[in-house]
Amino acid sequence: MQSNTPILNLPLELLLIIPELLEKERDINALSQTSRYFYKVVNPHLYRRNARSSNSSALLWAAKYGLQATAAKSIQEYRNTKACQNWLQRSFHLAVENGHEAIVKLLLSTGKVDINQRGEDGWTPLSFAAANGHEAVVELLLSTGKANINQKDRHGRTPLLHAAISGHKPVVEFLLSTGKADPSNDDALSQTPLLCAAANGHEAVVELLLSTGKANINQRDGLGRTPLFHAAISGHKPVVELLLSTGKVDINQRDKYGWTPLSFAAANEDEAVVEFLLSTGKVDTNQTDYKHGWTPLFHATMSGHKPMVEFLLSTGKADSSCKDRYGWTPLLHAARDGHAAVVELLLSSGKADVDYQDRKGRTPLLLATQNGHEAVVKLLLAHKAYAHYNR
Repeated sequence: MQSNTPILNLPLELLLIIPELLEKERDINALSQTSRYFYKVVNPHLYRRNARSSNSSALLWAAKYGLQATAAKSIQEYRNTKACQNWLQRSFHLAVENGHEAIVKLLLSTGKVDINQRGEDGWTPLSFAAANGHEAVVELLLSTGKANINQKDRHGRTPLLHAAISGHKPVVEFLLSTGKADPSNDDALSQTPLLCAAANGHEAVVELLLSTGKANINQRDGLGRTPLFHAAISGHKPVVELLLSTGKVDINQRDKYGWTPLSFAAANEDEAVVEFLLSTGKVDTNQTDYKHGWTPLFHATMSGHKPMVEFLLSTGKADSSCKDRYGWTPLLHAARDGHAAVVELLLSSGKADVDYQDRKGRTPLLLATQNGHEAVVKLLLAHKAYAHYNR
């Protein structure tokens, strides 16, 4: 063979040896780009090498970013490798998670992926698709007739629960339309799709779940909290309104610690939710928790949130002279913590005893003095607090 013989004139069997001698994939790729003929001859070898030596990084990349042509070529060359099913499965999860319907369909067509196999975190492909709002992929998976619509992950969450958490109404709607997704299925923490949707403020999903007539609006989680609790805790007023509008929810329900929705809203300084709960005229403003004996007024007082205290006192029902399990009143707490504006509100209610003594004989004035709250001391003295401490 003469030295000036064009490389393209070499027999095919010799040309195929060249990429075998190249160690790096980037070199094989560079060779394939030199001409159309080389691309046709060398490109399959590039994908074959990638499948056998690089853990099919090309297929994983294609599955993640939706590169259909790359995925097809990788699958073609990857079918004959020993680890085929494992890498196809990983690629399948990636394609589902990222919503690449065409690649999901391509991988399903190999017949070598398990549609219900859990990933490393225990999620099934259907859970991934539902959680990420990939409606088309959800439909595709279910259309096979093999996807378990109620299969739970390691936390006990179904695809419906994942969709509800994320607020993907179209996916929730589709799953429910099958008639097979159970809206009462709870997870390891006893949280239902309705509870999770309420906690995350997904009003449309809450409404959709309630419309099925199968979602238990009063089902409690492991802490004894219902969807109403979670909506109030998270400050989702529209969801609180929606749940109460059903007429099936007890506004004064307590969790395992004795806290009520109003207690949480007051402690969280959520004026909108507190104002709405009070506007119903049905809320008990003096319910106490089991551990400390604190009412919503106590929570608002200790946080020093004047508007909240004002809301509660404006009902005429919040008892400003009530005592907790330690014999303390809201005024004692406010004086000790230096919340002057709250102290003034409590005193102006006319029901707070300015000289009330706890079990150790400490008055609001003494506590304010000991803690250096000058403004509170002046307020208490202005309301004729007794300035002598009898131990």
